[in-house]
Amino acid sequence: MKFGRSNSKKKLLILLLLSFGMILTNLGLPLFNSLFLDKGYEEGNIIDFGDQYILPKTSDSIPSSNGVGDKVNITLHQSILNTSTISFSNLDNANIFQEPAPKFQGYNTSNINIDVDDINAPNKTILYEDATSARVIDAVNTHYISFKARGVGYIENISIYLNRTAPLLTRLSISLYNSELDGSIPKPFNLVYALPIVDLSVITGNSPHWHNMTNIGSLFNCSETYNDTFYLNIEEIGAGVDIEIYGELTTIGGDGVNDNYVLDNGENEFNIAGSKVDAAVEIDFVPLNNTPKPSQIGLEINNKSVSDVSFQKGKYLMTESILKDLSGTIDFNVSADWWDVSCNITRVQINYTKTDLKVDSSFEVLGNGQDVFWNVTKSDGLNYFDSRFNNYTINFTISSRWTNIEVWNGGTNKTDDIITDYLSNYKNIQVLNAGNGTFWFLNATSSNLLMNIKKYVVTTPADTFNYTNLVHFNGTFSSPISNGNINHSIFNPLVLNDQLNHTFINSSFGSGNDLYFGDWDISDTITKYGKFRTLTLWNNGTDAGYFRDNMTIFAETSLIINQPSQNTILNSGAIFNITITYNDIGQSRDISVGDIYYKINAGTYSSVNESVEYIDNGQYNITFDCNNTEFNYGSNSITIRANNTYYHNQTKTLDITILGETELDESILKTSFDSTETFNISLFYNDTIKDSGIFGAIRTVYVNSTPYTPLSNYDYGDGNYNITVNCDDDIFQSQGYGYFNL
Repeated sequence: MKFGRSNSKKKLLILLLLSFGMILTNLGLPLFNSLFLDKGYEEGNIIDFGDQYILPKTSDSIPSSNGVGDKVNITLHQSILNTSTISFSNLDNANIFQEPAPKFQGYNTSNINIDVDDINAPNKTILYEDATSARVIDAVNTHYISFKARGVGYIENISIYLNRTAPLLTRLSISLYNSELDGSIPKPFNLVYALPIVDLSVITGNSPHWHNMTNIGSLFNCSETYNDTFYLNIEEIGAGVDIEIYGELTTIGGDGVNDNYVLDNGENEFNIAGSKVDAAVEIDFVPLNNTPKPSQIGLEINNKSVSDVSFQKGKYLMTESILKDLSGTIDFNVSADWWDVSCNITRVQINYTKTDLKVDSSFEVLGNGQDVFWNVTKSDGLNYFDSRFNNYTINFTISSRWTNIEVWNGGTNKTDDIITDYLSNYKNIQVLNAGNGTFWFLNATSSNLLMNIKKYVVTTPADTFNYTNLVHFNGTFSSPISNGNINHSIFNPLVLNDQLNHTFINSSFGSGNDLYFGDWDISDTITKYGKFRTLTLWNNGTDAGYFRDNMTIFAETSLIINQPSQNTILNSGAIFNITITYNDIGQSRDISVGDIYYKINAGTYSSVNESVEYIDNGQYNITFDCNNTEFNYGSNSITIRANNTYYHNQTKTLDITILGETELDESILKTSFDSTETFNISLFYNDTIKDSGIFGAIRTVYVNSTPYTPLSNYDYGDGNYNITVNCDDDIFQSQGYGYFNL
């Protein structure tokens, strides 16, 4: 600005070069150096977006479990009771009776009960040699004569056919010996009594005769000698006379049968002219009691002792099997260790038991915590009961844990006819009034012993797992178990047709309630993610356990924002792409079907894959328009979430700055002023993208680069501004007249 020196009116010529550089710091146009928000990112969170995050349904292919248990023993019982009297007048002549027996293989006698009454044992006289024509001992000199006895009794009388050779005093003594086998024949062994049983019996008469020695009463017991054989040791006492004994030469003109042995004083077999001899001897025997107890006469049935009940009464009990064939009858042989015994069989009860039947058991479990349903079926029926018998009974031997027992014969419920007998870990279900049938079966229930399958990662319980986890399984039982078979199986999700993926089988484990069910390294066997079904079965043949569960396996993922870089500055009119990479890092695979969501600042998330385009190799482009109303001028954050069903969600945040695009229009009427003038400058500050005035701008005026405070600096509030300049201000006067830059 120049000032003239003449007295004429001063003129001021001002060339206004208006340069406005307005840095907008109001809400619409923030300063460049505003703070950026650094949100970082959240990794590993699982976000549920309602219907946008749909999990596949659980597989229902095996809602229950069936299995086969141990074979169950079925025992059949039938019996016969015969109360008719079977009489035996002499057991030495007839001693066998028969009773009906089953004709089916596998039956045995389990119990036999026979009553014996009216037992009688008579005295017995035995003539060991009745021939008396031959003199077999010329002179008695401590000779031995044998005899065979029976059982236990008394020697009452002895008669020997003999002769005295001279009418002199002659006496005979007899001692009793038991025997032992010595060579081919029994020989005298020990004296039964220390004193003779016949002492100094006087012999009279001088011709052959039967010499009788009576009322001897000496006890004998055949169990104390060899083969029921005893010896009479005969000794003559007298001088000048001999005793001759008569009998038979057995091998020369005799019957060829040794009825007794005759030995000399050297215990050698006595011979005459090379022939063995029998001595004519007769002995009377008396039993311990003529109306004895069974034990007094050794009464037996089929070689087993009859027990004493009282005199003349006994009972035969047999619990062992004596059935030998399938003839349909069973023989009973009644014998006694005495002669000519008579008795009556007054009652016979025989129980027959068939023990060779085994049938399969099966079970079904309908679900977790549900009882185990057991079935034992004889599907081909039972046709082993005989119409000759009665008291038909069936025994099922089952686990003591089985309850709610039902027994059926076809459509007939026999449950009311059962009796339960407990046997330690088992129990017998006895079905009374049974019979033949085409379809016998038993139903029962037991507790499902498998309560839970716990899943761990290291020691942390879990139901959801990552691809790289090692899962530890542990089964919990309601009662300790120590045997059986464990099958712990894991099945793929439905997208893989529910196929078997992993199995742990074990039949050897320690006793306890908590058992190890193996480890599963997930990365070894899976290719897809989702809900895997676990099915655990255990049974030991009589108990069972079932537990069905699900476990969810997630992919481990990563999310990278490839471009733009953090804190990128963009103009409000820009349209730009954010490129991200979403990968399955466990299997090193691209995720091409990711669900991508984003939100701007504190807004809500977009719909799935809105403005998202899949490129390749796990990369996606997301297109943004900076003119979006959710963007602010200045600092903005864009939060991106990448998600897929059964893939871990990942979140990343990108911070950007958006600058508004503007223009400034100015208007001034003239550019030359007197030094005393005041003039106005009109401004319009416009957002060119939104085509709207920008109000609240900071207006700074400089005069030749020196800050200047105008007379007025007015904001109309619609983008229009007015600045009033006074040319008489000091800043103009100090610099003189001429050109000024505003």
